Amino acid sequence: MTNKEHSVVYQHDVGLAPPPVEIASDVQAIRERLQQALVLERTGHTEESLALAREARTRTEQLSCRTVHAQALFQIARALDGRHTAEARREAEALYVDALEIAEHERCEPLVAAICVRLVQLALQESGTQQAHARWHKANAACRTASCAYQEARLHHLRGEIHYRDGDYAEAASEQSLAIAAISDDRELPPERRRYLQLELSQYRGALATALEAQGLIDEAVALHEDAWNLSSDALGPSHPDVIKLQMNHGLALKKQGKLDRARAVLEAALASMPPRCRSSSLDAGVLCTYLSEVSYYEGKLVEAAGHARKALRIYKRVGAPDRRRAEAYSTLGNAELKRKNFRKALARYEEALALRRPHLRDDHYQVGVNEGSIAEALLGLSRYDEAMAHVVEAERILARGSICDRECQAWILSVKGEVLLGQHRLAEAVTVLEQALPQFEGAPDPGNQAWATWALARALHGLGRDVERVRQLAEAARALFARLGPSEARNRNAVEQFLQRLTPVAA
Repeated sequence: MTNKEHSVVYQHDVGLAPPPVEIASDVQAIRERLQQALVLERTGHTEESLALAREARTRTEQLSCRTVHAQALFQIARALDGRHTAEARREAEALYVDALEIAEHERCEPLVAAICVRLVQLALQESGTQQAHARWHKANAACRTASCAYQEARLHHLRGEIHYRDGDYAEAASEQSLAIAAISDDRELPPERRRYLQLELSQYRGALATALEAQGLIDEAVALHEDAWNLSSDALGPSHPDVIKLQMNHGLALKKQGKLDRARAVLEAALASMPPRCRSSSLDAGVLCTYLSEVSYYEGKLVEAAGHARKALRIYKRVGAPDRRRAEAYSTLGNAELKRKNFRKALARYEEALALRRPHLRDDHYQVGVNEGSIAEALLGLSRYDEAMAHVVEAERILARGSICDRECQAWILSVKGEVLLGQHRLAEAVTVLEQALPQFEGAPDPGNQAWATWALARALHGLGRDVERVRQLAEAARALFARLGPSEARNRNAVEQFLQRLTPVAA
């Protein structure tokens, strides 16, 4: 299975003089080995691909053809990318840079374009996007010089990934749509390469689904995720790393859709599809554990949620995961600790997550806003109301960006603000904020925040001496919501019971 990128890079060097006759057969044999290494890499056989590519590099060192040596360095780096460890990323980057220097000197434009694109992808594996932006512009110029439609589609995809990482989700969706259109319109691919085209399309569709999901278009995103996953699974089989990534994203989208049983089944199936050695020592395994933690959290299985998050952190430490992945795991662990009322532990985890995100994200990034709100909620649990309000104000500033803040998130931050105002004895302001929050909980898969907001509004109205009957109705609704949440909210349910008993009986 090949693609147009490598049919150019490995089969022939456009615009270059052919190698000397005396080494032409050797060069052709090395390129054939590199082609085999590419096929192994694309089908998920990373170590076998790496061994072949390194063998090819050893043979190129005995020849006087620098271009084929650069091609060997390039393929080794590609295979190393599949290991997803910090050490492999460092080695791959050094090899890409060496290969790029040779390719530019030899004026091998297709190889220059291919390397530049891979360097953008490598930058995206880390947390920040500043370097990815700079590399993208260089890759864009190289691809235009090489006139490669396949690479142009990849560039749209990568720019979409950069926009997504920056929190610009509408722009991310637009770029992924352009990538899909560009590769779908590429008529130059011969029939034997249509299979690879479908695999590229599955990747772009999955990325489009993720961008739509971030804008709250969950149903549309779930359908696209499932389509992308099925398409790639049919071509590559269930254990291929690309298939597992698409399966993970599908499971996460199902969780956001509120279909927790299906989400768990999809995520556990992805974990089972991994080779046994990868289930505790690969970046994807850590991501899966983080997603399973989120599902367990929404199911109310808090001990299990914390266990999955801690396992993810152990895996991330083992493989040298990027900061953003570790931040996700710390946030997930913080959520479980918060719901277990371990407020100090939750605060520590949220602060660790924010410290990892700050160096890489803009001050107004959506994830920073959510992180600020989480810190505020932990401080609220510790009755540190003035400190909590400062973080609420910062979260509101960021989350006011509009389309990227969904109803559930907006309802949550309003609920936290209302609780903080209640703690500060600003009852009238608390009522105003909580009245804004409650209508936005409709359809939210997690009743926890809705229960808290309902209960807080009942107490605020009661403190103001307003509308005794509505206070009772709100308290009864909060009691029912806390009951649905199970043992973790037994204390709050009991508090509501005692509150109801103290209310003045309503006349018959």
